[in-house]
Amino acid sequence: MGQWLYDRRDPVSWCFALGMALPLVWLGLKGVQTAPQTLQEMVAMLEVPPPPAAPVVPARPQPPQVQRQLSPMPVQSVPQAQERTAPEPVPAAATPAAHVPAPAPAFVAPVPSTPPEPRPQAARSAAYEAQLLAYLERIKRYPTSREARLSKPQGTVRLWLLLSRQGELLEAGVVASSGSNLLDGEALRTVRAGQFPAFPEEAFAGQDRHRFTVNLKYQIEG
Repeated sequence: MGQWLYDRRDPVSWCFALGMALPLVWLGLKGVQTAPQTLQEMVAMLEVPPPPAAPVVPARPQPPQVQRQLSPMPVQSVPQAQERTAPEPVPAAATPAAHVPAPAPAFVAPVPSTPPEPRPQAARSAAYEAQLLAYLERIKRYPTSREARLSKPQGTVRLWLLLSRQGELLEAGVVASSGSNLLDGEALRTVRAGQFPAFPEEAFAGQDRHRFTVNLKYQIEG
């Protein structure tokens, strides 16, 4: 038997090889047939979209049921009306004393304040004006003309005169007439004939001249 197989080793090898190849060929043909079918199924699955999944709605939590227990309302007792009693009399010692107003303060008369003393400049100026008026009153004369003796005029002449700081008369004039030319002329003559002193050092400071106004009164005595 062994010798027979050895002698026919080539045909046996071919038969064995063919027997081994047939199953492989059969499996290959089967795979070729099933491959297109599987490919078609895969293409169909890609073309047809899957149905959308239904949205999942979360369930709302149910509120817990609270069992309320109704408690009975408290019943308030109505107090009975109390009997009114007459007020007890207040002892006289406990009665507050009547308010006594405090006495008004006595009136105190204000103390008059001492008037301030005039400044040296104003005092010197006022003193010079008084001295000037007294001087003119002393040197004035009533007119002595025949007309004046017959008419006997009376009145006051208001004059102005401009003096320099050295007492020199610069100008003079009548501010208000007395109503008589005789008296007005005599007043101007008196002023122009006067000799006036110089201004004090502290009077009319900063002025090299000053204008004065004086009144000369003429009347007949007796």
